[in-house]
Formats: sequence, C-alpha cells, structure tokens
Amino acid sequence: MGGLEEAAFSALEIQAAAFIREITFNRIKETTEDVQYATCAVIDCLKKWQDTETVLQENAGKKSESVGKYSVTYNTDVLFGMESLEGVIRKRAYAAAYPYLIHTGLLYRGVEPCRQTQI
Repeated sequence: MGGLEEAAFSALEIQAAAFIREITFNRIKETTEDVQYATCAVIDCLKKWQDTETVLQENAGKKSESVGKYSVTYNTDVLFGMESLEGVIRKRAYAAAYPYLIHTGLLYRGVEPCRQTQI
C-alpha cells in the first residue's frame, strides 16, 4: 500500500474500482492481472490529485462561499480553462487505466453483435 494508511487506501480503492467498472461498462467477469494493474494506476492517480487538491484550492481563490451549512466553491476554471477539475481528474484516471485495459476488449464502446436464436 505504499505510504497510504489502510483506511485511505480502502476509500481510494472503492472509488477506483467504481471508475474501472464505469469505463468497462461493468463487463469485468473476473479480476485479471490487467484489471488489478489498472485499478492500482487509478488509485495512484486519485491519490496524486487528492494531494494536490489543497494546493489548487489555495491558489485558485474562492468562487463562492455560503455560511449556513458552510460550503465553499473554488475557482478552478482559472487553472483548467473551462474544464472542471473533475473532468481533468477523470481524463487522467482514464489515461492511467488505458495501457492495462486497451488489449482486453473491456474498453470497447461499440455494439456487441446480436446472437440469433434458432427457432
């Protein structure tokens, strides 16, 4: 688990597994080595962004702030143009998983051929 606490790793693992299921359209029938590597790559990616999120927020400045049920929104548009921070993280996570999943068929976005049943 490297430098991650077990609880932090578990939380990131759940997020990474959900992301992998999403990009593979929930087609994973067994957890192969490629799927495990992809999940680890996404965990690393999420951890890097988690570590830099505080720095980004400090440098981006506040976009809005509420007082009741305290809420803050940071102006990350300055850092990423019109793309949201979540969009940037998703692209990076996909890029991290891609080398491990590209040759598995799990990233295929087309339509599966219909199987004709005989009458």
